[in-house]
Amino acid sequence: MDASAIAAVLDDLKNWGPLGLLVAALISGQVVPGWAYRKSERDCQSWKGLYESEREAHQHTRDAYQIQGERLQVAVESGKVTEQLLREARSRVATTTPE
Repeated sequence: MDASAIAAVLDDLKNWGPLGLLVAALISGQVVPGWAYRKSERDCQSWKGLYESEREAHQHTRDAYQIQGERLQVAVESGKVTEQLLREARSRVATTTPE
């Protein structure tokens, strides 16, 4: 579209007055109808809810991995203590056994 055509359209819109400005704003996307805005807002809220539930699920997973790591560390420490006790018990049995 050349400049003269755009100028002609703008002149026509000026003749229409405020209604012309409204039509131009609607066509250019500067003004959005209320129903479209409300639909977009509902979509936004839906996506936000989905994001928050997904974030919460991932947080639960991270918490579970942390608890699992802590329990594994306790099991390792328990195994070390058990091994030490068995070694000590074996040495006591070996020293008290008559030959």
